Amino acid sequence: MVEDEEVKLLCTMLNAVFPSVGRPAVERIVTSMAKQVAAGERKLPGVKTVSKEAARRQLKDFGVSQAEQVGLVMSSH
Repeated sequence: MVEDEEVKLLCTMLNAVFPSVGRPAVERIVTSMAKQVAAGERKLPGVKTVSKEAARRQLKDFGVSQAEQVGLVMSSH
């Protein structure tokens, strides 16, 4: 899902780069695409869907990695 803050930021950046398009048109396009992404009708480029099990494993691995880093930082002091 595309967050409201991301939509606003994208609109601001696109308006700065393409001022001749006009703010209303940029906002309409970005809002429309954000709704399509949220509804699953359009995928964000570079985003791959993974199974829930794969996501759980990745989160577990990330947690272990963070714990190891904290242990290394604490042991060096």
